[in-house]
Amino acid sequence: MQSCRRGAPAMPKVLCYLPGLEGGGAERTMVNLANELPTLGWQVKLAVGRAVGGARDWLAPHTDVVDLAVQRSRQAPLRLRRLIRDWQPDVVFSTLIDGNVAARVACLGLRHRPALVVRETNSHQARGDLPGWLTRIAGWAYRGADHLVALSSGVGQEMIHSYHLSPQRVTVIPNPVDTTSLRQQADAARAAPPPWGADSSRPVVVGMGRLHRQKGFERLIEAVALLPADQRPQVAILGEGSLRDALSAQAQALGVDLLLPGFVRSPAAWLAHAAAFVLSSRWEGFGHVLVEAMACGAPVLSFDCPYGPRDIILSGQNGLLLPEGDCPALASALSGLLSSPEQQQGLRQGGYAAVPNYDLPAITGRYAALLAATLNRKKR
Repeated sequence: MQSCRRGAPAMPKVLCYLPGLEGGGAERTMVNLANELPTLGWQVKLAVGRAVGGARDWLAPHTDVVDLAVQRSRQAPLRLRRLIRDWQPDVVFSTLIDGNVAARVACLGLRHRPALVVRETNSHQARGDLPGWLTRIAGWAYRGADHLVALSSGVGQEMIHSYHLSPQRVTVIPNPVDTTSLRQQADAARAAPPPWGADSSRPVVVGMGRLHRQKGFERLIEAVALLPADQRPQVAILGEGSLRDALSAQAQALGVDLLLPGFVRSPAAWLAHAAAFVLSSRWEGFGHVLVEAMACGAPVLSFDCPYGPRDIILSGQNGLLLPEGDCPALASALSGLLSSPEQQQGLRQGGYAAVPNYDLPAITGRYAALLAATLNRKKR
């Protein structure tokens, strides 16, 4: 434990828990917070079920990572419980359903139980793939937590109603995004050729995320295919996943030029040169990539899926919010945007104006205040 002056209060300790280090938005957020909370007076350990994945690259050198080295999710609670007993954190802070359930189980029956803050990243109803037993366990875990953080107002309301939570124990905090660094990277990238190389004269529309049904990338391809052949932009989807072959086959069949560069650790160069960024998800708890794209100067378009995009986009001001799943509407909006430099510039400036609301120091401060308030309530 860090030493302190005689009489000075000890720095509070928070144990952050992630099931793994895959390169998604939940992992990005928890890593960002683990990296930044020490600047606000917290001692931090980041425990991970499996320390493998693209998010390893986002860890700061000073961040203390504990690899629980579990092969199955059900092994995590016992190892996490041992770590809690050994380190005795003041707060345990977890994210994702598996992580939140594991943290709740790990804290059961401890003589000195830390405050438990769980973070829900998505709609459970919209995804439609959670078995009933898992939603029942999630409800039990969330009701037993001291506080729940939701990424958007829609997710927060769903958690309150679905799991019968007290509204006073639910707080909406969006993702922290290192917008300052992203804008600097994007500004520098614009001085270099686009990362896609060869045919840089044609506009490129970018999507980003796991190649998974949630992200709806086949809907983006379908919308582009609705445009006249001589007006179709190239489509670049940054990410990896099980739908790579299916998306490639769809694009080829519909005559859409598709770039699939895989997981891109630093997407700023792609976003800086993009004619537009499209979020085509079926559900999205927040929409981290929308803020990243705005910070890099890409005009953004999104389906109004449950629930995050509507918290971020003021349609016509900092982006375009389109009816959920309406591919013809997306095609029409893309066509108008790509043919209007004035609209592109207006949305770009609107995006720049919006991103300070999500900047890393500001959001980290909100999390630090919430963790401290939860700890103080538990002590009373």
